[in-house]
Amino acid sequence: MSGSLSELKTKLDALLAGATAPGEAGVPGVSLVVVRRGGTVYEGSAGVVDFESGKSFTVDTVVWIASMTKAMTSVAALQCIERGLIGLDDDVSPLVPELRDVKLIDRTAPNFDAGEYTFTPAKEKITLRRLLTHSNGLIYGHAYPHGVQYMIRNQIPSVKAASRAAFKFPSFHEAGKEWHYGMGIDYAALVVEALQHDRLGHIFQKEIRGPLGMDATVFNLTPQLLERKSTLFQRQADGKAVKREDEWPHKVELDMGGGGSWSTARDYAKFVRMLLLGGKTPSGQEVLAPATYALGMSGQLEPEAKESCNEFHKLEGTTLSKFPGAKRDYALIGMVFEEPLPTGRATGSVQWAGVANCYWLVDAKKDIGVLPSGDPEVQKLLRAVELAIYEVLAP
Repeated sequence: MSGSLSELKTKLDALLAGATAPGEAGVPGVSLVVVRRGGTVYEGSAGVVDFESGKSFTVDTVVWIASMTKAMTSVAALQCIERGLIGLDDDVSPLVPELRDVKLIDRTAPNFDAGEYTFTPAKEKITLRRLLTHSNGLIYGHAYPHGVQYMIRNQIPSVKAASRAAFKFPSFHEAGKEWHYGMGIDYAALVVEALQHDRLGHIFQKEIRGPLGMDATVFNLTPQLLERKSTLFQRQADGKAVKREDEWPHKVELDMGGGGSWSTARDYAKFVRMLLLGGKTPSGQEVLAPATYALGMSGQLEPEAKESCNEFHKLEGTTLSKFPGAKRDYALIGMVFEEPLPTGRATGSVQWAGVANCYWLVDAKKDIGVLPSGDPEVQKLLRAVELAIYEVLAP
C-alpha cells in the first residue's frame, strides 16, 4: 500500500530545500512535479532564479529545456506515421535536402586521428526509426572531439545557431549499425515540417501543446515568458555555481526539434502525464492512438545499434549514463530500461533529459511521472528524489 501524499510532500520539500541551502555550492534553483494518471500529486520548488535578486525559483519559472524537446518532436513524427504520411522505415532523404548526399567519414582511414578525412558513399538509408533512436550516424559535432575538429575546419555552426547551416555534418557511421547521441531528432523535425508543410512550432501548438494546454512551452520567448526566465548557471572547478549567458537564443530562425524549447516544470508535466495516460489528454482526446503510443514507448534499436548503446552506457560520469550498466534500448520517444532499477523503477520505464539539468521519466507500470529540474549536485538530488517518490508511492 502506498504512503500518504503528505508524507511525500514532507520528504520532497526537505530534499529540495537541502539541495539549495548551500547557495552557490548547491543547486541554485530547482522545481519538481510528480504526476500520476489521476493528476498531479506533488509540486515543489526551492532556491532562486539568480543570486542578485533573490527571486524565488518556482514550478512556473521558465527554463531552456534543451533535449527535452526531443520527446515532443518524436510524438509529432509518430503522428505523421499514424496518419499514413510516411512509414517508420521509409527513406526520408527525398524530404530533406541535407540528407540527399550524406557523406560517410571512414574512421578506419590512416590519417583519421590527424583530421584528414576520407569519405565514402553511405550504403544504408536514413529512416525515421534511425533518426528518432540516435542510430543514424549524424552525431552532435560539439559532443565528440573529431566532430569539433570537423566543425572548426569547415566553419559549421553549432546546433545552438538554430539554423540550417548546422545541418552540413557528415555521417560518422552507417545508419543502423551504432548508437551515438546526435542530431537525428533535429533532422526528424525537418521531415515533419516537410510532411506537414508547416513550421514545427505551429505543428506543436496544433497537435500537442494546444490539446494539452501547454501555454508556456515555446521556441520563441515572449516578453511575458522572458520575465519568468531563470538565469543559467555553470558549476566551476571550485564547486561554485556561477551565472553565465544563455546558451540558446530567445528568438530563432529555425525551430530545432532536438533542443530548442523553453518551458516550465508545471507545463511540461502536462506532456509527461499524457504519456502516462497512454497518449491521451486528461479529457480523453487522443494525441497518439494506442498502437502508435505502444510503438513510441518500446525499444526500436537494430541489434548492432542496441549493443553499441549498451556499451556506451556502461560508462559512468556522463549525464546520459544514469544507471550505468543497466540493460536498455532506445524507444522512439526516449530511453527505455529493460530491467528494474535500484530506485524502484519498473521494467519498461522511459526517460530523457536536457543538457541544462532538466529531466523527465515515465513509469507506466507504477503510474509515476516525474519532472525534476549532469551537474553533480543535481545528480545527487535526482537519485534522492526518485528514491523518495518510489518509497512513498510504489513501495
